[in-house]
Amino acid sequence: MEVANRRDNPSPARALRAVAAEWPFAVVFGSATVAVIMVSLGGLKRGLTVLGAALLVGSVLRFVLSPSRAGLLAVRRRGVDVITMALLGVLLLILAMITDTL
Repeated sequence: MEVANRRDNPSPARALRAVAAEWPFAVVFGSATVAVIMVSLGGLKRGLTVLGAALLVGSVLRFVLSPSRAGLLAVRRRGVDVITMALLGVLLLILAMITDTL
């Protein structure tokens, strides 16, 4: 009975550990959120650069960390995740570089 009670009422420390375990996703998501806000405020080139960099950081984190440590960044197989995020990050950086000419 006591074990079921612990599951029903998680302690704040346990909840904090669960949130802290998702730090790679929080870094990428937070950076992407800042980038979207930058773009919406008129900073297209800087916003695209930050978004591309966020995806490249996510790609590196997914490559370096084990699937259990990568948390929500681990969606598919490691190779697919890394290649997808890296390709999108590079394409966004290229788009940011040629934005002035568009």
